[in-house]
Amino acid sequence: MKQSTKQRATRQWMSWFSAAALILGMMSAAQAESNLPKEPSSKEKKERKVAMADKEPTAPESVAQRAKSPSRTGGWHMNLEAISTTPIDIGGRLTLEMPGRIRLSTSVGVMPAFNAELVNTIMTGAGLYDQQTASILKTSLTGSIVWRLHLEWRPFSQAGFYLGGGYGMVVLNSRITGASLAGLSLGVPASLLNAASFNMNSTLHMMSGELGYEFHFFRNVMSLRLAVGFTGTVASNTQIQAQVSSAVPAQFRATITSAANQAAGAFDNMYRQYIFSPTFSIATGFRFF
Repeated sequence: MKQSTKQRATRQWMSWFSAAALILGMMSAAQAESNLPKEPSSKEKKERKVAMADKEPTAPESVAQRAKSPSRTGGWHMNLEAISTTPIDIGGRLTLEMPGRIRLSTSVGVMPAFNAELVNTIMTGAGLYDQQTASILKTSLTGSIVWRLHLEWRPFSQAGFYLGGGYGMVVLNSRITGASLAGLSLGVPASLLNAASFNMNSTLHMMSGELGYEFHFFRNVMSLRLAVGFTGTVASNTQIQAQVSSAVPAQFRATITSAANQAAGAFDNMYRQYIFSPTFSIATGFRFF
């Protein structure tokens, strides 16, 4: 009887021990499972992917990559540049590139005195005219306004090389003295020409050609362009008005007016004969799109 009771107590103790061990095992398994990373849901995966994409830095595009993906602008691009074209002018230029890499550009600038001096240096060095003619041309060209319109083409989609040409117009309005006209061999005494001052208005029509290359930097936002070309005057129209004091006798005033008309023709001949030159352009600017 006592043995039976002892056996029952032993079995009961073993049952409690087994239950406790089972409970502890289940708790340990639950704790280990809670420490494991949970499998995210499909919604969480999508949100995590979007967040990571937003944090990833965007790699800069190369010129070649931009050229291969023209759909952003449909092949249209626009540049605004500050440009120096030696020995013609210093100013600004706007270029519009259209589908097919056809470019239309327009520029406006001013011819400074050192550009006019450079023209004279080239021409006198080549023996095309003398220093007296150089002095007259420098006086007339300094400060003139230069406007140009070019049609260009960029043959290769992944390179900045282009070629083109177009029309240019030079407009000048200067005040010259009788001493400047005395060297034109007008058949009028210098003393008589010095009794008046002269207002000269000239319009030069020019044709030019150009070969160049355009570089892009800072993700194609900034541009640098280098070009060589040639320009020359094909037509001109000059008018010179004499400002004569009323104290000068009428017959002398008529002689001075006639000399001014002859001088206008002489200037037109000089422009058409001498105003042509090789050109070198350097420009830097901003690309809008």
